[in-house]
Amino acid sequence: MSRWIWCPLVLLLLLPLGCEVQAQVENRVVFLPGAFQNVSVSQNETVQAVVSRIPPEVAFITLQFHTQHRNATLSYTRMPGLGLSLTAVDLGLLSGLQPGQVSLSLFLSSPDGDTVAGTGVILPYSSTDPVPGACNIEFNLDIDPNVYIHYNLYETTIRFAPANLGYERGETPLACDESTETTTRWRLQYDIYQYFLPENDLSERSLFNGIQAVANIQGMMENGKRVLTLLSSDLSMAVFNSIPGQGVIFSVVVRDPVLNTSASYVSAHTYACSFASTLDGYAVFWVTFCCIMLIVPLFFVRWPREGNIVTCGIVGAYAVILAVNAYVYTSLSYITLNILKRFLNNNFSAAFTDVPFQTIDYILITVWVVLAVCGIVLQLYRERSRPFFPPSPYLMWLQERERRKTNVLDPSHHFPPLANRLLARVRQLTKRMEPAGEHTPLLL
Repeated sequence: MSRWIWCPLVLLLLLPLGCEVQAQVENRVVFLPGAFQNVSVSQNETVQAVVSRIPPEVAFITLQFHTQHRNATLSYTRMPGLGLSLTAVDLGLLSGLQPGQVSLSLFLSSPDGDTVAGTGVILPYSSTDPVPGACNIEFNLDIDPNVYIHYNLYETTIRFAPANLGYERGETPLACDESTETTTRWRLQYDIYQYFLPENDLSERSLFNGIQAVANIQGMMENGKRVLTLLSSDLSMAVFNSIPGQGVIFSVVVRDPVLNTSASYVSAHTYACSFASTLDGYAVFWVTFCCIMLIVPLFFVRWPREGNIVTCGIVGAYAVILAVNAYVYTSLSYITLNILKRFLNNNFSAAFTDVPFQTIDYILITVWVVLAVCGIVLQLYRERSRPFFPPSPYLMWLQERERRKTNVLDPSHHFPPLANRLLARVRQLTKRMEPAGEHTPLLL
């Protein structure tokens, strides 16, 4: 588990400040370790993010910044450049520290010329903690601690760069791919966490509260859900079910099982939709699905009326839940939506299909059960004195067979076996027909 580096010197420095967040002053803002700072970046403005009084135990830090849907640019230099900056809604930079270094500066700007408001935080790590994204070969930054999200209607994919083992200030980091021994970065493990924002809440405040709840490792472990653990030999990616309109925060925690240390990547969020437009196991699954679809009707073939009533009660009550979903968001609609997604998208089987289950879902499940039970009981009561409907074809066949065996007065009892009847029919069709008329000798 990771550890925060709160040395007595830092605590002494923060006590006079009362651990309060520093106010943004013109084009400069000061970050305190672990304390979130709201920052507003005006158009054509560059805000200097300053981290000072860094204790010597800290080997590297990450500055992460989050906005709801507008891009921001975070850069090592005042003028952003390729490989030295990143533009996104969830972004962060990792800075390794040199011996004796006690401060550093990074720069925030708005790439689209609009005012951007967001929240940021500094997270410090020691030399024994893994370095997130230090073995990056896919993205632009030399060391990239970010989680990248891509989504479509069906699935949401997250990607990140592999980490490396930690190292002291001024030392050369270990090579990433020279060896796969346990003394290298190949011993690292990656825990992927998922945190659902409140349902039907697209507010900026809700997002920032969620980001603050899961920004560090302890917060993510307490509030998020670990859905997957990847080894260094696995692809550094994961696929999830897309839930348009539902806010989700993804985070990756890299762990060193030998030193029992860890570090957090920069969390990233998605609503699986665009704010620009009005807030704008495949085969196995289908085998199981088809088996369920066959087993349930076969189970009720002996009791067709009861089966029909139970089916109507459950499906009818669920139809009411789907109607409610048109006005109030509920995760229960994904019972059918996920099946449709699997049918329409062959790659959807690789996605994790977790959905948030919150207060509204408990309420609607209760409504579903009550409606289903009431509907089933009412129909059984109404049908109790009516003729049995419809007769089971299987029971009718059994009764007819038994009747033919026991009722000798029934003409069908004397029917020859089917094989004899078929043979007689074949003979009738192949028998030579004699010409009609009288045959007499010709009289002269």
